[in-house]
Amino acid sequence: MKKANKQSGNAILVVIVILTVVLVGFLGYIFYQSSNQPKPVAVVDQPVSTTIPTTTETPIDNTVIVPETVVDPISSNDPNALTITGWNIKGLYTGSHMVNYQIISSNYIQFTSDDLTGSCADYKLGFIYRRAGDQLIASVGEFGFDNTLKDTTVSQYYAQADANAKANIKHIGSYYYIYVSPQAPCSSDGVAPAISSDVFGYFKTLQAV
Repeated sequence: MKKANKQSGNAILVVIVILTVVLVGFLGYIFYQSSNQPKPVAVVDQPVSTTIPTTTETPIDNTVIVPETVVDPISSNDPNALTITGWNIKGLYTGSHMVNYQIISSNYIQFTSDDLTGSCADYKLGFIYRRAGDQLIASVGEFGFDNTLKDTTVSQYYAQADANAKANIKHIGSYYYIYVSPQAPCSSDGVAPAISSDVFGYFKTLQAV
């Protein structure tokens, strides 16, 4: 009976040893598998660089360009050619009466005629002013000292003027020439109004020499 119990105890011990070995082997296998697993790689998001093309805007030029009227050149041999000496301009005077111009200042001339008689003998038939483009209108008497034109230059006025206003202005070279008619026509001899009209016709044909 004791022998049977002893054998039974040995068998249990053997089973325990075997289970222990199996358990240790199993745990060792688990550890081995986990140690051979690939380690996770940390993924770092790289910032994406986006280049936005730069657009260069071309500035808009708001300058108003007024086309000049193209006129046929006046021949120096034309008998009707009348040159304003010192101003380097000329035009065609086609009137039937003799006309003279007098330079009152470097920028102002007046017209007279030897054909005028009586009370109209000293009558001024018309005037032409010469102005630089950067001169202010407020300082120019031929524009009537209009306060609404204050701080406006002659060139700016010319660029914005309508056809009626431009009829009395000629832009030649770097100057603007303004025609001013007589304030009160002298009609006692019946000739002055006709000559004044001829002077204005001459003005409209002005061009550079």
